[in-house]
Amino acid sequence: MDSTFDLLTLALVPALSPRVAREISLRGPLAEALERPGLHASILPPAALEALRSGAARRKAEAELRGAGALGVRVVGRDEPDYP
Repeated sequence: MDSTFDLLTLALVPALSPRVAREISLRGPLAEALERPGLHASILPPAALEALRSGAARRKAEAELRGAGALGVRVVGRDEPDYP
């Protein structure tokens, strides 16, 4: 199961289409794909690859979680027990 943070990070990657995001998630653990985006360079657009390599996508996801927390909102994934 992929973590909510990893799913959020993937969702916030710039220039990443839903089709490519799905393909990456089907290839194996999402955490590995996010840590080693070069393994998916053949399907990742340049902007997406750079955002993952530089850590910009991860920082954006962290900022999103902080912003949600500041509003009193907790981000949960579909597979988590707290999901409505």
